Amino acid sequence: MDMVINHPNLKDLRRLILLTSTADWLYEKYGFTKLRKPDLYMELYHPDIYKCIL
Repeated sequence: MDMVINHPNLKDLRRLILLTSTADWLYEKYGFTKLRKPDLYMELYHPDIYKCIL
């Protein structure tokens, strides 16, 4: 996380979004917070997009 947070290409971004189902406590140490307005976020999710077809 230190490398991501301090990477020069990311320094000037207004927002970083992190998706996690575990370790909220870890990311909170780096300043991540829960979404202020979760009703604004939408997703287009393709769970099997990387499945290998043999």
